[in-house]
Amino acid sequence: VSQSRYAVRSVNELDVIEYVINEIHIGQTVATPAITGDEHARIIEDLNSIKLEGREISDLISFNLELQKSELTQSAKAAIDMALFGAIHGEVPTSRVKSDVTIPIASIDDYPTLIQNRSEFEVFKIKFGSNSLHDSIEKILIVRDLRPDAKIRIDSNQSWNVDETLEFASELESRAIEIDYLEQPTPRKDFAALRRIREETSIPLMADESCFTVSDLTTLIELEAIDYVNLKILKNGGMTEVLRLAEMAKSAEIQVSIGSMMEGEFGIHAAAYLAAMIAPNVVHDLDAAWWHTQSTITYRDGFMVTE
Repeated sequence: VSQSRYAVRSVNELDVIEYVINEIHIGQTVATPAITGDEHARIIEDLNSIKLEGREISDLISFNLELQKSELTQSAKAAIDMALFGAIHGEVPTSRVKSDVTIPIASIDDYPTLIQNRSEFEVFKIKFGSNSLHDSIEKILIVRDLRPDAKIRIDSNQSWNVDETLEFASELESRAIEIDYLEQPTPRKDFAALRRIREETSIPLMADESCFTVSDLTTLIELEAIDYVNLKILKNGGMTEVLRLAEMAKSAEIQVSIGSMMEGEFGIHAAAYLAAMIAPNVVHDLDAAWWHTQSTITYRDGFMVTE
């Protein structure tokens, strides 16, 4: 490495942090304190502390192990690894992968418009908070009524306890409502909760916030707590680490889905590339660029295409 630097630029009101190696190879990250706990100032501090000049890095797997042991934020690790990934493996090519689209937490009255605005997608991920069981079921029924062809996923973002989750699952089963999976219903560190839910319901279960590190995934595998795992470059600390975690999950017969934060376009390109490499036939969670006001990434007929 002859030179490395970082810069901050605004993309659709996001402060995207870029880490650049040798003036060519770019890694992108953003602060997502609500998810990763990584603050903008801390990420910049971490990137500024890394001195790669003069280092010869040809084995990214070995360097990644060193990177993951460091005290850097996951977001900083992701930017460094992304830039090095391009330097060692070549720039990320274009990709065409299937993606779902999020229906955010909203009132029932807003649902018809939200569904209509997502006509180019075939899979909906519905976000629920601590709303009532009745409210959640009503929203799912609206989706089924307006888009009977669409598949449904549920993400309650750690907002339920075990009993609430089991009640929700029981209601789905009694109404014969099929969903692809239920994502992260309970708090991140409560691995035993995920295990109990999986034992007591037939609904496929996905971990997102419960899987940040190799240690997290190892625990989930040992407990046989999940059917799916959502891996993200910024959450998991880089492209190389996502590949490592994906291999672990697949070896344990856990289905891998690639997701992304609300981040810059280059980071979404990188996530799409990993999705096509790891699980080309899966519908991933890569709608972040759909929310951008301007983007070279397009969405049509359930696919996202990078240019």
